[in-house]
Amino acid sequence: MSSKQLTAEEAAKLQLVQAVVSPEELLPVAVVIARSLIEGKSMTSVARALACITHSARGSMAEGLEKERQKFAELFTTADAKEGIQAFIEKRTPHFTHS
Repeated sequence: MSSKQLTAEEAAKLQLVQAVVSPEELLPVAVVIARSLIEGKSMTSVARALACITHSARGSMAEGLEKERQKFAELFTTADAKEGIQAFIEKRTPHFTHS
């Protein structure tokens, strides 16, 4: 908010970034982080989350929240939602079909 530019190390110290890596390490580290975020999740839900993120970058807060509400409601009609809920009830790992 101060518009002061920070070095990568300063941003890391303030916990504004997850990691500081060399340019050569950037893609491999980004892939590891991305995989850790989606591992074990339904790609149906991941796709909708990404759609919301992309949409929110272009619109207003109200539009973004409406899009999120719509995508969240859509998830409840999917086979993966039913599987996720059932797996939670049965205290087991879900087996998503990504549908």
